[in-house]
Parts: sequence; structure tokens; C-alpha cells
Amino acid sequence: AMALLIVKLVIWFICVFIVGTLFVVMLRRIYMRRRYLILDAERVRCAHVLDAVAGGELPDRTIHTRVAGSPGWLAMEEALFKGLDAGADAALVLRWFEDLGYVDHYINCLHVTKNRWDRALSAKKLGLIRCARAVPVLTAAFGAGYRDTRNMAVFALGRILDKATLPHLIGALRDSVRNDEDISIRIVKSSIMAFGADAIPYLIKEARNPLWKAKAAVMDILVELASPVAAETFIGLLEDTEQDIRAKACKGLGKIRWAKATARLIKAAEDPFWVVRLHAVKALGLIGDPFSVEFI
Repeated sequence: AMALLIVKLVIWFICVFIVGTLFVVMLRRIYMRRRYLILDAERVRCAHVLDAVAGGELPDRTIHTRVAGSPGWLAMEEALFKGLDAGADAALVLRWFEDLGYVDHYINCLHVTKNRWDRALSAKKLGLIRCARAVPVLTAAFGAGYRDTRNMAVFALGRILDKATLPHLIGALRDSVRNDEDISIRIVKSSIMAFGADAIPYLIKEARNPLWKAKAAVMDILVELASPVAAETFIGLLEDTEQDIRAKACKGLGKIRWAKATARLIKAAEDPFWVVRLHAVKALGLIGDPFSVEFI
């Protein structure tokens, strides 16, 4: 009798659980349908924002008193980002984001919110609107426990382009290499590269890093930037103990077409490793010094 009672209780519990789950799912679907309908209505209400931004109008706080995360808030945010994508004046769009409270909300999310995805998304949005005021909190996000938050903070700094953050970005590159984080390395490289010539002195200094993988990552950026300022760095690294570094040095000299490097590149073209010889010969071809023709 006891066993039968237990079986009945289990069956009853399962039935109640299934019915309860279905009820919750139905309520959620009704709630989300209603929310989407409200969001669509708010999108229509905010449609004028695109014209206002395009016309250079300043924001009026009275048109936007919505709670963060509400349909009205999301619709206005969406309209502003559309305006930014459509080529509206970036400074004016930032003014809208500031005056309507979005910037404070994003910064507060980075400070307070526990949710890793909300923090990462807030960092990304601060970068998209190029908010210079957010630089300190974005830099502080490097110490975040989650990689996605750090990556989005790095992305944002690469959009804002505050030169004071370059040492932090170089440090982030070093850490990403040390931890073997391929995706992070690509994001940091892209952000540093966005600084152009301003990044060269920091990269040249970091090219002396004893960790060869960090040096290789720095060389990749220097090669892409192709600045003659890095010529002596490339020349010096032709004697590096790592074949990958020597190959990148040859590649860099070819990209900047450094004619003074011809004799050194001819020597590098007899390197024991084929990848170094390959880039040395390619560099000689790009430089086009007649002295190297017979050797090639």
C-alpha cells in the first residue's frame, strides 16, 4: 500500500510539474507577444529620431522618460544606433546618448551589473558611440574576470582612440599571448592598429619583449602599419633566435621598401629556414634594388 501511495504521489507530482511548466510557458509567450507589440509601437513613435538626428537637432528629454530596458528605451536606443550607422554626425549622436541617459546607464552596467553579457554589451556600445568619458571604466574592465567583457572593452578603446590607453592595450596583448587566447589577440591587434602611427613607439618598445610570441604579435602589427619608423627595429630582429621573428622582420622591411636593408636581406635569404628565405626574397623584390637582381 505504501509503494502504491508513493507511485501515485510521483505521478501526481509529474503531472503538476508538466501542467505548471506549460502554464508558465503560455504566460511567457503572452507576455513576450505583448512586449513585442509595445516595442513595435515605440519604434513607430521613435521613427522621427532619425530625421531629427540627420537634421542636427538636439535631444529633448521630455520625449524620453522611459525606464532602462523598457520597450520605449530599447526603441529609442535602436533608432539612435540606426542614425549612427546611416552616417549622422557622431558628436551629435553621442550628445543624444548622453542627454537621454544611455551613457550613464552603460557605465553603471560596467561598474555594478553582475551579468557578464550585459557588461560586455555595455562596453561594446560605449565603443560604438566613441564615448571618451567612458575610457577610465573601460580601462578598469581589463581586470574583469570574464574574457568577453575584457574583449569588448578592448574593442571600445580601439574605437575611442585615446592615446593614453595604448600602454593598457599593449599590456592586454601581452596577457592574451601569455594565456594563448587567439580571439582576444585578434581583437587587441585590431584595436592597436586603429591608432596608426601613434602606436608605433609603444610597439617598438614591446618588440624587445623576451617572450617571442608577444614579440611576434607586435611584429604582425608593425608589418601591417608599414611605418619607416620601425625600420631599425626590423633590421635588429633579422638576427633574432626565432625563425618566425626573422621572417616577419624581412616582411616588414619589404613592406616599407627599405633600400638600405638590401645587403642584410641578401644575407637573410641564405637563412637555414625556408620561411625566412621566402620573405627575404619577397622583400628584395619589393625593394627593387638592382644590386639584388643577380642574387635573386
